[in-house]
Amino acid sequence: MAKKAKKAAAPRAASAERSIKVLAKENPRRKGTAAYKFHEAMAKSKTVGDYLKRFKDPKARRDASLWLSASTRQGHIKIAA
Repeated sequence: MAKKAKKAAAPRAASAERSIKVLAKENPRRKGTAAYKFHEAMAKSKTVGDYLKRFKDPKARRDASLWLSASTRQGHIKIAA
């Protein structure tokens, strides 16, 4: 009987004290879009916690967290220890 393959673990949310390092020299998102605003907020923030505090609305904070993950995967930013 064959064993079931394990699913890859979902990426964990970055802890609040981890720093954000912007790798893109300029904002890679299209000006005027929500993605552009999220990237600008990332560029101005020193830590993940500082970035997420900029968003008071729970939906906006969730979206900000998703953009943080996407920008990390796409190589626009790096989350350092």
